[in-house]
Amino acid sequence: MMDSPGDKSTMSKLPSVNGKKADYNKWLMKMRVYAMINGFGTAITSTKDPDLPATETSNIDEATADGKKQKKAIKANFLAVAALASSFEADEDILMVAKSIDSDWPFGRAWIIMGLLEKSYKRTDMMAKARLRQDLSKITMLDGMNPKVLISKIAQIENKHNVILEEDEKIAVMLEKASPRYSTILTAEQRAKGTTLTSDDLNDALLGEWTVRHDEDDLGESEPTPSDTSSSGHISLVATPGSFTGNCYFCGAQGHRSSECPN
Repeated sequence: MMDSPGDKSTMSKLPSVNGKKADYNKWLMKMRVYAMINGFGTAITSTKDPDLPATETSNIDEATADGKKQKKAIKANFLAVAALASSFEADEDILMVAKSIDSDWPFGRAWIIMGLLEKSYKRTDMMAKARLRQDLSKITMLDGMNPKVLISKIAQIENKHNVILEEDEKIAVMLEKASPRYSTILTAEQRAKGTTLTSDDLNDALLGEWTVRHDEDDLGESEPTPSDTSSSGHISLVATPGSFTGNCYFCGAQGHRSSECPN
């Protein structure tokens, strides 16, 4: 049973939206929490609840299961419209409530209000997404570079833009940006997992393959150069600065070993 709207045991502080696009996502998150706590979480969306009847005043048989669902959906829409209207501070936002009203829904339609909000506040998201994709396109993974660098760069970009990439988008980035030397293992992983493939699967495959290759090549990276050998013929444990001319197995840069990698 849903608690009454005024029940202090379930009410939390109603978040207000101030008309600033930069604050919209934070408000939306708080509003969704508020809605869930107060029993109308399903109505804070730009998609009409399938349980809603054709009109607000439709005859509903509450003795049936479908009738009970419809009644609950109508109540959730009522609470959502009331909460949204009360949370608005900007005149243009309040106008959205009026635009959601028609003859079938004289109190208003929460899903219409949410749709209008998204159009108004998320226009800047197009530019934000463009900048996000621009940063993702700049990711490079040199041949021989530790896959941790690729994974780290994706995480850094997510943090920079305060987003979490969709799973399919993250998979696409990893497949596109991974060094060609990993194409065989990544293709095998895709075929093995099929539609259940996740970015974690690719992560594990990349790191596993790198570990195998690194173990095989470790002697080659650690092989002493003439400058590493003392006049007595013993190998020095301290490398002479600038004496290593190979590539780091972690970042791919030339001039230092992975154990000395500054990255």
